[in-house]
Amino acid sequence: MLAGCPRPEKTGAAPKVYTLDGGAIAAVRERARAGDPALAPALEALRRRADAALAQPVAEIAGKPQEFRAKSGDPKDYISVSKFAWPDPSSPGKWMMIDGRPNEEAMKNFDGPKIKAMQDRVTTLGEGWYFLGEKKYARAAAGQLRAWFLDPETAMNPNMNYAQAIKPDENGQPWGIIDANRFPEVLDSVGMIADSGEWTVDDDAALKAWFAEFNRWLVESPLGISERAAKNNHGTFYDLILASGAAYTGDEATVREVLTAVGPVRLDGQIAPDGSTPEETRRAESAMYTLWNLKGLSDLALMGSKYGIGIWNYPDAANAKLKKAGEFLLPYAMGTAQWTFGQQQMQRKGPLGYFRAIAPVYRDPRFDEAIAVMVQASNVNEIAADRSVLLRPWPAGREPWLAR
Repeated sequence: MLAGCPRPEKTGAAPKVYTLDGGAIAAVRERARAGDPALAPALEALRRRADAALAQPVAEIAGKPQEFRAKSGDPKDYISVSKFAWPDPSSPGKWMMIDGRPNEEAMKNFDGPKIKAMQDRVTTLGEGWYFLGEKKYARAAAGQLRAWFLDPETAMNPNMNYAQAIKPDENGQPWGIIDANRFPEVLDSVGMIADSGEWTVDDDAALKAWFAEFNRWLVESPLGISERAAKNNHGTFYDLILASGAAYTGDEATVREVLTAVGPVRLDGQIAPDGSTPEETRRAESAMYTLWNLKGLSDLALMGSKYGIGIWNYPDAANAKLKKAGEFLLPYAMGTAQWTFGQQQMQRKGPLGYFRAIAPVYRDPRFDEAIAVMVQASNVNEIAADRSVLLRPWPAGREPWLAR
């Protein structure tokens, strides 16, 4: 009843985005700027986040001390330490991996927190301009983009050769590419500020050149080749990073190559016949990884629809893998089963985002019912203020908080 209704009418000029429906967010923008009260909680929350982002320092990596630089010695080489890497107490000088136990102390000294800060700032400020219409947000988003990608003094080199090293003085690991998991959202934000007057033609050309070089590294480097072969969420987000970067730079051949392989490589390789994703459910943080991976796969499916590549109904409508994944989650969404995988419980509303993504595609009343149950079991005020209200809108006039 909620998610299966038609999407908002697509009006106005749609921004060039990759993980979002440009027409849908353009319609939300018009509603927001017209003062639609249904969007007020989300807009107020966005303003708070955007103002906080304005107050934060510009994130860049070149200013780090010598002791925290990559083994190359180049301050512009991105370096991070694997989230679950710890010194091995039984073997001095060696490190080991402990799944589910983050080493916050080691991570904070390197570039991992900085790339997160950059991605958070760009996306929040970009949305601030797009939906609130205040140029100060676009100006700050553009400044952050230039500092991270374009400024010769501070810009990150277009590679991740030292990302998520198991030990800080070693080379990076293939899975370090996941640190760039929100690059597709960053590129969505570039599209959102394109009409602000703060992002220039020269800026755009320079950023396209950066991403063309980064994509070349993704495709040709040993780390990139290894990550592309990953059988779990790492492979999913590798595809999303590469495909969105290729779409941004105009490399349609690469976009089509990546998206065409999503079905036979990612969906067949990751989603079991019962709809589970075994490579994620075996993890300590199984609920988070399951839902995160499905978000990445559904974003790829959305991209596929823009290029006429059928990922949603792969291998066919009767056996659609992404629908099977939703069916697997139904008992947990409905509260009729407890999540027993890994070391983590699944929050009752955890699958809400995934069901909202797939319900308009499959139009299965079970998914609509699950959405209604999750909303009923949740704090509706939190749902009304969530970022997704603007980016993946509910049907206009039928937002669930209007009835409360």
